[in-house]
Amino acid sequence: MNKTNLKSHLGIGIMLGSIWGFAEVALGLGLRSCAALVSGSLMTGVALFFICASWVSTRRFYVPVLIVIIACLFKLFDALLLNLPVIHGAVANPMFAFLMEGFAFLILVAVFLTATASFAADVEHGKKLYSERCGGCHDTKVHTRPNRIVHTYEDLVNRIRFCDTAAKANFSESDIFNVADYLNDTFYKFIKVKE
Repeated sequence: MNKTNLKSHLGIGIMLGSIWGFAEVALGLGLRSCAALVSGSLMTGVALFFICASWVSTRRFYVPVLIVIIACLFKLFDALLLNLPVIHGAVANPMFAFLMEGFAFLILVAVFLTATASFAADVEHGKKLYSERCGGCHDTKVHTRPNRIVHTYEDLVNRIRFCDTAAKANFSESDIFNVADYLNDTFYKFIKVKE
């Protein structure tokens, strides 16, 4: 990763962590006066929003960790402003919740990335099949032209079936979906609805 990306990711992490920290302070003060029973649920949603936003923005594990640390620092600053000890429930409990939410999020991301690793291998196989069996009839410009005939993932699968028959490529059913997933990930970005 180059330094520009690192700076960009750190900037996103610091910005989201700071906004989350300020939101915790502001919403925490407001919720304390109106509904103490609901505040934990609401603040969990706020926390997960910022953790997810940091992941979606950067796809780097260290950025959600960074924003959790920043939110914890804001909570410590809140304790300093309110003259509360760090082990007070109003300080320690939210910090513990931040850490657990961040930890749970990272575990879920790791599990889903591991579960989809086999899918990535299928996309690579689709790329190989496409370059070996489809390049003889056309190049990749057919997928980026403005008047293309494929408008949905289902259209893409059906078009690959048509080309498979016309070119006698002898794709298996899984090969068709591997090529479709490769083309979709590379060019089309359709919502995938497999039959």
